[in-house]
Amino acid sequence: MIKYFLIAFFSFFIVDVSIARSNGSRMDSLLNRALLEIEQLELRWKSQEEALQDELYKIESKIKTTSDANVLITLVLKRDSIKDHWERQNLVRTNEIRKIRYLKGVQIINLLYQKTLALDHHFSSVATLSEIHRMSNPNEYPEFVRIQDRLKPSKRSKPGFDPQPILQSNVYTSVIYSLVEAFIQPKKEKNLTEQNSVDLSCIIDFTSRMHQDLKNIYYETFYLKRSNAIISQDMEQLFLDFTRPIGFETSLYLCYTNDLWEELQTKLNDYVDNMHQLAKEQSLSSKLDRMQIELDFPIDRLMQFLYSYNSFIEEGTRFYEKFGSMLDDYQNKKQCENQVPLSYLKLKDQIRIAVEKFRTAYRPVEINGSKYKELLYGLNEFD
Repeated sequence: MIKYFLIAFFSFFIVDVSIARSNGSRMDSLLNRALLEIEQLELRWKSQEEALQDELYKIESKIKTTSDANVLITLVLKRDSIKDHWERQNLVRTNEIRKIRYLKGVQIINLLYQKTLALDHHFSSVATLSEIHRMSNPNEYPEFVRIQDRLKPSKRSKPGFDPQPILQSNVYTSVIYSLVEAFIQPKKEKNLTEQNSVDLSCIIDFTSRMHQDLKNIYYETFYLKRSNAIISQDMEQLFLDFTRPIGFETSLYLCYTNDLWEELQTKLNDYVDNMHQLAKEQSLSSKLDRMQIELDFPIDRLMQFLYSYNSFIEEGTRFYEKFGSMLDDYQNKKQCENQVPLSYLKLKDQIRIAVEKFRTAYRPVEINGSKYKELLYGLNEFD
């Protein structure tokens, strides 16, 4: 039965890790795809620019050689019209790049939201307080209870100290009582085998050594879960700030659960189309500038959030590395391997897998990397 439980347990975590790793590769794929879209857009505009430059060169050549005033005026007007057209088209180009960067920013938020949901699921799957209590309390071990019953004084023995129920439920008094009874009872009344003594020693040793460490793991995991909840709330607010300029006012939770990304895309398309229209109307340039700023500002907010998210992941990594060291620090694991509870081994594997996930799957691409800078800040837009 235990064998099948372990197979199911490890199968679950192998699938969980593979899904989490795919999130990491999806982030890379998202960034690469965005940069490719920007590159393709630049190539298209470059081709148009070269055609206009050729036309301007021909017009300039004619201006230098013509002596007809009417022809000269026509050429100058045509030249200025082409330059004005290209200036407007260049605004369209930069707005299209803004659109790509903005949309990829939304997709990054979506991907990070999935990571926080996975983290919340992870924290919920770690041992509960009652499971920690069962691991660290010798009274929860059937063999310990049986041995305690054997150590109780017989009716013919002189009455000794009999702890009240409130003390029997206490980890430390229960251990002390069992040790005292084991030492002071006459040998003939102990009725303990050598194996009983080994079991008793191992259970007492494990629970007394690991009691505080196990509780620390529980409470510090609970702290990380609360921190993850705060990160999720911050992400919800970020999403609202991110999408408010384009007129999309649905929460991240509803957008994610109801798959409203196409509706968001439509709002973005309408917003950018409006910017394109304003680019043709010189008198409304101040409104266009404001719309561009409102589309750029959320990108900065996203970068600030990414720093907070990364700090949380780094903190979680340190915590789980510490948890692993605490669990590995049990000194008598070889001598007492038969008495160590299965739940303790399960927790060790959970911690080990969690460390791997914190180091890889939950961490986004390094925010100081060139891909993020190029995508979110457009450093190479005008190269």
